Amino acid sequence: MFKKILSFIIVVVMTMTFVACGENSNGDNEDTEEKVKSSTKGLEFELNEDEKSYTVTGIGDCKSTEIEIGKYKKLPVTNIDTKAFYKCDNLTSVTLSNSVINIGKSAFEGCTGLTSIKIPSSVESIESYAFRGCTGIAELTILSVDAAISKIAFEGCTSIERATAPTNAIKCFPKENLRDVVITSGEKILGGLDGFGGCTKLESITIPDSVKSIDIYAFSKCTNLKSITIPDSVTSIGDFAFNECTSLKSVTIPDSVTNMGVRVFDKCDKLESVTLPSNIIEIGGYTFNECRSLESITIPSSVTQIGKGAFYNCINLASIIFEEDSQCEIIGDEAFAGSEKLESVIIPDSVTEIGRRVFYCCWSLEEIVIGENVEFIGVGAFKECKNLKSVEFKCAEGWTYSSSTVETLVTKRVEVPVNTISDNAIAAKNLRENLISVYLFRD
Repeated sequence: MFKKILSFIIVVVMTMTFVACGENSNGDNEDTEEKVKSSTKGLEFELNEDEKSYTVTGIGDCKSTEIEIGKYKKLPVTNIDTKAFYKCDNLTSVTLSNSVINIGKSAFEGCTGLTSIKIPSSVESIESYAFRGCTGIAELTILSVDAAISKIAFEGCTSIERATAPTNAIKCFPKENLRDVVITSGEKILGGLDGFGGCTKLESITIPDSVKSIDIYAFSKCTNLKSITIPDSVTSIGDFAFNECTSLKSVTIPDSVTNMGVRVFDKCDKLESVTLPSNIIEIGGYTFNECRSLESITIPSSVTQIGKGAFYNCINLASIIFEEDSQCEIIGDEAFAGSEKLESVIIPDSVTEIGRRVFYCCWSLEEIVIGENVEFIGVGAFKECKNLKSVEFKCAEGWTYSSSTVETLVTKRVEVPVNTISDNAIAAKNLRENLISVYLFRD
């Protein structure tokens, strides 16, 4: 009897186990199928020619406002078709999987409900008008490094405030409301409208170590940019790169930079401090023109030439220091003109030429030492230096002057008596009042 009961119990348990396993297996299949469909439920798909992947072709019967484009029938979705989600303004979120390779023309055009979009690294191309008129997108992330992106792919996406993207993608989306940017890769930040020129609301930018050059006008007129860190990888900064960044207060230019163009920080009138790279050879013309808050500058020993108007009208510039072993040979015309707070300056022995009006209107300038190798001082170099009291010529002999036009400078020179410049006070008076004429030469 006991054996019969035991046998019956075993049969019942085995039967229940079989049924349960069968139900669980069917359930798993249904769940798996449901998972695939749940992220794209109701969307329309078309099998690609390779029969190994799909293209999503439309919204279909999808009622969800948040969609995910991933696998369909266990195969990857690689393509988003032309106008697949055209004017689906009820969509608020789209998640693209790493299987997506191409986003077709006008694929999401007019999806005004989208607030952000993230382009995965798998994407190789984004066609024209792909996100045209998606006026709700405030955050854009492009992880694809080498994608071919149409310049009008994001046309009309005027609400973008935050962007993460490689340098080659910056030119492809509107930037009038851009505030924060993280550049992920690329060697060159393009200039003008292809870069960040005119981004008046830009406040913060992160530049990666991959960047080697900053192009002309790259950040021109970014009037809300308060600070910027230039990585050690950068070797070149183009003309007007940061001109009229009127909120920029400080900048450190790394030693890797060997080439800077003209007017790089032109009219950055809140720039208080700047550190120049130790390997820079030339400070370009008007590089710091009208940087009215700049108080001091140290000229690296590597500099051989200071360009015309390099520090023109820096009205608060009170200190100019040339590093020891200076190699500077030429100080260009008007280089420090309008430095109203400057009281004294020592011109290093390496300098051979002081251009025209170099210290023009430096009203507080009282003392200056002119290095022993200076051979030329241009017209009006000390004009309107009303408080000039002492000019020390390290070499007071061999000077001639001319008040003639440039064409006759060589033929009409007058010798400067040594006693008119050997005394510091007399030299100051003669230069201040232009009593030893216009151009000074030493042969």
